Amino acid sequence: MRNKGIRMLLRLFCCLAAGLLLLFLVLLAVLLFQGKGFSQAWDLAFSEGLLPLLTAGSRDGVYLEACRAVPAALLSLAAALAWQAGLYNLGLAGQYALGAGAAVLCLNNGLPWPVALAFSALLGCLGGALPGWMKARLRVHEALSTALISWLGLYAAQAMAQGAALQENVWPDLSLACLEIGGALAVLACLYVALTGSGFEMRILGNSEAVARYAGIQTEKTAALALSLSGLLCGAAGGLHILQGGLAALPGLEAAFTGLGLQGLAAAMLGGGQMEMSLLWGLLISHVSQGAQTLSAALFPPETGEAALALVLYLAALPLLPIFRRRKGEEEK
Repeated sequence: MRNKGIRMLLRLFCCLAAGLLLLFLVLLAVLLFQGKGFSQAWDLAFSEGLLPLLTAGSRDGVYLEACRAVPAALLSLAAALAWQAGLYNLGLAGQYALGAGAAVLCLNNGLPWPVALAFSALLGCLGGALPGWMKARLRVHEALSTALISWLGLYAAQAMAQGAALQENVWPDLSLACLEIGGALAVLACLYVALTGSGFEMRILGNSEAVARYAGIQTEKTAALALSLSGLLCGAAGGLHILQGGLAALPGLEAAFTGLGLQGLAAAMLGGGQMEMSLLWGLLISHVSQGAQTLSAALFPPETGEAALALVLYLAALPLLPIFRRRKGEEEK
């Protein structure tokens, strides 16, 4: 199993490197199409394209990059935590938005920031608990219920933030606190799944529902708990993003669904649903996403940054396809 995991990790990073190489060729082609000479296009594709993509996130320092990566890391863990129980939480964006909206509402009414963060986590937890209850009592598939609840959460968050007057960097002294709280939540989530009895039951349920029932595990209760904890992490991520002053207004519906929520799901998939691997992929995706926002608008189209991130992720996901896996007999040797 250890050798299999190492081989899978190597395949992932080889495909990631291939994605970056293909991205460089695409950037080079864009510049050549604009009429630039090959030597000039080569230099610009590297210095104004690939290099900013890889380093722009850390240009302001590792500390600031880590602060910006906290929401993405927590959303990756949230998706992986639900995956541990064999569940698909497609409501990451809505639960994240609920947490952000709750923080805006509390702070604009003069409540202290710890209360705002607690309320954010609570609303995110409720956004996960409702689909969990629907799955346990009404047998509604969690993919459908979390996706629908996500829309309600996004609209509710926009209503809570209506008329908000927040400005960026209103509380710059809270960045360190947000980083520490986010790191503590990430560690606690990993330890909870790895060491507690409830986490063990989640892992059994994720491997086989029939085995879980045979072992006497209350599968409905375990599934509801997993979705609730997943929503709690999402809500906390939204609250921490607001407390860092990095969000003057809630994102639009399209941005929410194609932004951090989708990136969290991608990180969990690339990490195979494992908490630690999903966290690492979440940090990597956050780094590339921050760099994608700094590409030169004078040289590349506005969509180049997001397209670059998508290209890298697609290439990194290739080892997960069945055609890249060895036959079962070969893996067992």
